[in-house]
Amino acid sequence: PGSNSATFTIVNKCSFPVWPGILSGAGTAQLATTGFALQPAQSHAFVVPTTWSGRLWGRTLCSTDSAGKFSCVTGDCGSSAVECNGGGATPPVTLAEFTLNGGGGLDFYDVSVVDGYNLPMLVEPRGKLHRDGMRGGLERRVSGGAEGEGGIEWGGRGVQERVRSLWGSAVLL
Repeated sequence: PGSNSATFTIVNKCSFPVWPGILSGAGTAQLATTGFALQPAQSHAFVVPTTWSGRLWGRTLCSTDSAGKFSCVTGDCGSSAVECNGGGATPPVTLAEFTLNGGGGLDFYDVSVVDGYNLPMLVEPRGKLHRDGMRGGLERRVSGGAEGEGGIEWGGRGVQERVRSLWGSAVLL
């Protein structure tokens, strides 16, 4: 990418297929691709403008019915297609939210369970300006307590991190 863009790479670390969804923030143009499929261990890179803001999430248990309508059990975006085309995620869903070139020219991200939890997710900034070890997110679901209860183990240094650069970041599902 040039100086006016950044590359994000989404890696499926799950043992099952995941369909990432992408929604640009208000006032930010939608990206050329807003949804695709990733088999286990597969990755997909895409370019975003350096002023991009938006969210990424993983959709699970997706299928196409006999009428050609695509839908997912978790994270569905309601577009009836693999591409989300401006549709947001339906809870429950784990979200990665990004703002590039935000306050003070810094890049911000967080991994959120405000809309529920469906997949573990980590964000690992990469590139010459990132701070080593500044990954954050939901590393894995851990069980504990009574039946039906569970805890969430947090990876890295926290859920909400402020970093110098996200150019070349990886989102690990």
